[in-house]
Amino acid sequence: MTRTVQGMRSDLPRILRNGGRVRVLILDPTDESLISTADRQRTHSQGVENLRQRVLTTLQDLTTIRVLSSIPTAGFNCLDMSKTNGLVCVQHYEFHPDGEAAPIRSAGRGPSGG
Repeated sequence: MTRTVQGMRSDLPRILRNGGRVRVLILDPTDESLISTADRQRTHSQGVENLRQRVLTTLQDLTTIRVLSSIPTAGFNCLDMSKTNGLVCVQHYEFHPDGEAAPIRSAGRGPSGG
């Protein structure tokens, strides 16, 4: 969430001033197991301590803080939810296991030959 929080530095206060509510989910940087697992799931690991520092920096940028004790499986961006034309964007996070390649999808014909 570092990039999101930094990118919305002026938008977040404006949303709050206009009566909106913003929720940002951040991992608990004091949970060693959680941070290690999160780092392993990243496509390009930068190390546990780097991830922890990024979380701590993001927490410093926010004012009201509650942290997660689990890794979310999806991210949600919700805009204008009180309106009939509100928008919800869902990003489903992929799991990247250690040492295993992603599934390979065959481009050839199926078993029936057709």
